[in-house]
Amino acid sequence: MEVGLRSHVNETLTYDLELWHNRTKNFSARGIVSSAPDGIISSFLNIPLEVEQSGITANLNYEISDKLDIQYFLTFQETQLDDAYDTLTVLSDPRDRRHQATPTWFGGFVANYDIRENWYLNVNGTFTEARTIIRFRGTKGEVDHIYLLNAKLAYEHNEDLTFYVTGKNLLDTDKNEFPWTDRSEMSVYLGMDFRPEI
Repeated sequence: MEVGLRSHVNETLTYDLELWHNRTKNFSARGIVSSAPDGIISSFLNIPLEVEQSGITANLNYEISDKLDIQYFLTFQETQLDDAYDTLTVLSDPRDRRHQATPTWFGGFVANYDIRENWYLNVNGTFTEARTIIRFRGTKGEVDHIYLLNAKLAYEHNEDLTFYVTGKNLLDTDKNEFPWTDRSEMSVYLGMDFRPEI
């Protein structure tokens, strides 16, 4: 179920609000049904898990001028697991708990600026709450809250050819975006986009 609202405050300011709620069931998983000294026996099983998610998203679009506009977005949500196993070992007892892998809040912004004819700048940032991800056999991965800032400067030579320079993680955030992976270091890329008409 979703309910949304959009309003034009004035010629330059628009906002959207969206509330949603959904409930999902009929899951299956590859679970351990028994273990032995020489290995484990697993099978795909129907599990009683039900997932209930509720949240709200707000979007704000501010057109500062003909050359500059900024969009902000923010989401708050809660994901509840009913009759969930701590791991895929279905020999354990299921219980109700909050899904820790889905962040409670996350958001960001996107800014677009027409510098001059054929020159464009995009700056965007995101932030995400800390979260915990549980893998097979209960292995936990911790992800700290993270803020990321990216930018792209583009020159449109003509309708078919664009050159650009892109910067990723410009704040050089010393954190991982995902568990069990290397952190994304600050990086700069040069590129071109060639799309000839056929």
